Amino acid sequence: MTFLTPLLAGIAAAIAIPSLVILYFLKLRRRDLEVSTTLLWKKAIQDLQANAPFQKLRRNILLLLQLLALAAGLFALAQPMIKGQILSGQKHVILIDRSGSMAATDAGTEREPRTRLEEAKKQAIALVESMKEGDAFFGSGQGDSAMVVAFDNQGEPLQPFTSDKRVLREAIERITITDKTTAADEAVRVALAHLKRRNVEGQEVEGLYADDPVTIHLFSDGKITDIARVKPGAENTVVFHQLGAKDAPNVGITGLKAERGYERPQDVTIFASLLNTQGQDRQVDVELTIDGSVAGIQSATIPAASTGNELSSVARARAEAAEAEAVSAAGADAPAAAQTLKRPGTTGVVFRLERSDAMLAQVRLRAPGTSEPPVDNVLPTDDRAWLSIPPAKRMSVAIVGRRNLFLRSALEGLPLARLDVFSTPEFERLWTEGKAGVYDVVVLDGEIPNVGQQVVTATTAAPPTPGAAAPAGGTANAAGLGRALPTGNYVLLGAVPAGVGLVDKGTVAGASMIDWNRDHPVTRYLVLDPLRVATFRNVFVEPGNPVETLASAEKGPAILEISKGDTHAIVVPFDYMESNWPLDVSFVVFMASSVSYLGHEVAGRLDARALTPGGELRDRIPADATDARLRSPGGETMAVAVEQDGSVIHRLGPTTGVYELTWNGSAAPGDVRDPETGRSLRVYASNMLDLQESDVGASETLETGQVSVRASAEKSSKADRRLWPYILLAALAVVMLEWFVYNRKVQI
Repeated sequence: MTFLTPLLAGIAAAIAIPSLVILYFLKLRRRDLEVSTTLLWKKAIQDLQANAPFQKLRRNILLLLQLLALAAGLFALAQPMIKGQILSGQKHVILIDRSGSMAATDAGTEREPRTRLEEAKKQAIALVESMKEGDAFFGSGQGDSAMVVAFDNQGEPLQPFTSDKRVLREAIERITITDKTTAADEAVRVALAHLKRRNVEGQEVEGLYADDPVTIHLFSDGKITDIARVKPGAENTVVFHQLGAKDAPNVGITGLKAERGYERPQDVTIFASLLNTQGQDRQVDVELTIDGSVAGIQSATIPAASTGNELSSVARARAEAAEAEAVSAAGADAPAAAQTLKRPGTTGVVFRLERSDAMLAQVRLRAPGTSEPPVDNVLPTDDRAWLSIPPAKRMSVAIVGRRNLFLRSALEGLPLARLDVFSTPEFERLWTEGKAGVYDVVVLDGEIPNVGQQVVTATTAAPPTPGAAAPAGGTANAAGLGRALPTGNYVLLGAVPAGVGLVDKGTVAGASMIDWNRDHPVTRYLVLDPLRVATFRNVFVEPGNPVETLASAEKGPAILEISKGDTHAIVVPFDYMESNWPLDVSFVVFMASSVSYLGHEVAGRLDARALTPGGELRDRIPADATDARLRSPGGETMAVAVEQDGSVIHRLGPTTGVYELTWNGSAAPGDVRDPETGRSLRVYASNMLDLQESDVGASETLETGQVSVRASAEKSSKADRRLWPYILLAALAVVMLEWFVYNRKVQI
């Protein structure tokens, strides 16, 4: 038991108790008074009395009752409480995970399910109630303070450091679930930014703070993708409050994709990836609806979660290396933990349709043979997903630069609506005349044309050694300047664009391929083992830039993807004519896959219509559009700004669902027109589709960048129990008893 204001109660007791006792030391000084009868003595004694000190203290039940009531009141004034938990330190950072997996309903009971976020808020409020309070009257002790930060893939400070428990409770209660992914690095950095860094010899030191050490309370299920980058500070303490069960059952949709056929664009194939976290196989029905009508139902058996799930050779090697590294870092107990780590079972279903028009597809999981959701499924968010599919079209492609026979032959075999070949000056003139926009994909062969884009400082390495080859055309000049890619969709061969974080280190002799992405649409069908490059361009990708490496040689990236705003490109930095690639069938497959990916999924706006919660909607509508409005899944309508070229950019809400963009003006192919309002309409789908969030089994250990943190032994936070209200009720009961005794004595 502890007391919040013991000093105040002690001072009050020192004054009140002696004062009460002194009143009982006073004696009556009676006056001589003649009365006609002794019957009036009692009345005279009551009406004519004066107090005199130093009466002998007698045994008096009223005094005992009054002392007992006063003692109870003074005890309550000291604010006694039973501590629910012991908090270390005086400053606390409360980090609450609100990502998609925190919507899992395994935190309550079977009769009263409760989400992990609801349980996290309950425990966080209990922690706030357990904070030490300072003496508000005399300042004899400093109380605890705390700040509240909510996070998903972004950190949001809801309340800076304060000792006001009411304000902290209100901040915690405002937190709502999102369907975003989880990343804690930004949230921790946001919290630590409120601390003053320590100066050592006039320099601020990263990770050391002048303020007192803080205790970071992390309320999460541990499904944090960037936990290895989190650096809480060497002097700070991290307490991990684990939410959810390690073996929580869930089935969900983790991937949804549509493709149209090369030869027959009206042929649509829809792929759905499924997940199962339980230790036994799960059977579900997968329902496909198109524009609200059921188009197909397939039964799927999802394998059980286990340590023996089949992996590709590359994935298995990476997993084994990661586990070996974890064993080496964690010590002797790590092998058993690594062996018991379960991977969720996965499978997929495929739907095939024949439709040329635009459509809104929805894939939903159901219990076998029913229309109800699957049982033993704690996360309902990933039970359904949507996909907005544009209408079928044949692409228009332009080749700019060298009139290479191999390149033209590879593209002429594709079912294109149009294939044109331009020299660089011809394409620059076409761009100036505003006619280049008719091409879905532009293949740049060896050079980036000057079409008005800004020339930026190229990221170059040290000056090349004598005899080294010069940078590719359009990449960088002697002044260290390079040309960026303009807005559009490009396959860039033999050149390196500037402004995207690519460091051109010049050319080296001889290179062969060692690895490539088997899941990306551009490289999934490639076999690059036979590829040999005589003159390879050594390129380094700076971290934090919108560049993804799709294929690698032993001397650097060989195929890259750039996605920056409205500019998308597949980049091959080396000159393909300095290799045996044009003679291999993989070159034709690469060109077909690249053009199809950029033309159908990017220029066809499949990527623009497949959104993620909290992401950006980036699309282009007809340039004459006005009064554009976006309707969210919750029914809210908001205005959207439209640029002169029809571009729209808007930040989405944090939940999944279907968004509807309407405007006044002409409709593009695939858009529909509302018969009542006459407004054009385009739909977008926002889905979670994240394997990490759907794998809802809670983690018991967090491996941060500085320390390994195990889940707190206390599975729930217990609030302090304040005893003073009950003591005041007892004091009131004693006062009532004293009043009763006094009245009985007077009546007698």
